[in-house]
Amino acid sequence: MYSPIECNYSSLHRTLAAQFSSLTKHEWVHLACRGLPNPKQPLESAFTLRNGQLTIHHILACSSMNHEFAYLSVCHTAVGGEESLDEAVHLTSAVQFAGFLSVIGTMWVVDDSEAAKTTSAFYKLMLDKSGHLGYTRTAFVLNNTMETANIPLDQRILYVHLGA
Repeated sequence: MYSPIECNYSSLHRTLAAQFSSLTKHEWVHLACRGLPNPKQPLESAFTLRNGQLTIHHILACSSMNHEFAYLSVCHTAVGGEESLDEAVHLTSAVQFAGFLSVIGTMWVVDDSEAAKTTSAFYKLMLDKSGHLGYTRTAFVLNNTMETANIPLDQRILYVHLGA
């Protein structure tokens, strides 16, 4: 199931635009890349993709439909400016605002080996008894993952869930 997305790609590098367009055609997205929070200019916070940076400004310029779930296995996706009125403007909230009904993000640095373990356990638990993935279960499954996957406390508490 694919959902169309309309974006103004004029400010994006052509290859970056193609990568973002590909990401937004799917109901479920998993990003494992570098996050670059910008507390002074939150709209310039970005995901670093292969050929450039995808900023909140770019994400919010898009309108999307029927996107269900985004897992942002990226450091600092739920960090806004501490002293800014825009502290709620961060990568995780931008992805939700762009149309994803359920989003998992992180508040600080993710340990790569623990992130791999967490992600693997999460997706195993996401499958329901009939073998389907349901985005409405993501908050419950994230909590269950942290309780059952032997994840260190400092890595458990960095994950956040927004949405359904």
